[in-house]
Amino acid sequence: MAALTPELIADVSHMRGQLGGIAARARTLSWNDERPWRPDTHIWGEAGSLTVDLHDLSVRIAVECVEAALSESEALQSGAVVFVTGRGNHSIGGKSPLKEAVTQTLLDAAQDQGWRLRPGAPGRLVLIIDESAANAQASGRLGPVAWAAIVLFALSLLYVLVTSLLS
Repeated sequence: MAALTPELIADVSHMRGQLGGIAARARTLSWNDERPWRPDTHIWGEAGSLTVDLHDLSVRIAVECVEAALSESEALQSGAVVFVTGRGNHSIGGKSPLKEAVTQTLLDAAQDQGWRLRPGAPGRLVLIIDESAANAQASGRLGPVAWAAIVLFALSLLYVLVTSLLS
């Protein structure tokens, strides 16, 4: 598990401050008493990336939240933002209107700004704002341990092939 770097701590603090207005909008939702959306519970650092959980928001407010987060992209130091949309398990037909709306918003922003959007873990979308600052897990790059494992596997396979040909 990636440690919380000073950059990530700063990003979490900054985003929590900037998205306070979303919490005020979320208080108008009928389910707010049971499932309130608050920056301190829905924005955190995880695996080296800023994470914004959109659960407990309506589609409209979730899109507003994403747009507000995107407007702060220049201030972010960690290079990527993970948006948690959920899988849509509780949606009619298994298709999440929230996930679809957020995905379109992020795709449009990525295209306009030259960023990259990629799927993360199930129910998560990773927006890469700065490839050089984003960690390997967020950007989907393989780290040194993964490359070492690939090289060892290739060498093992080569050894097996060569010994079988020579015998």
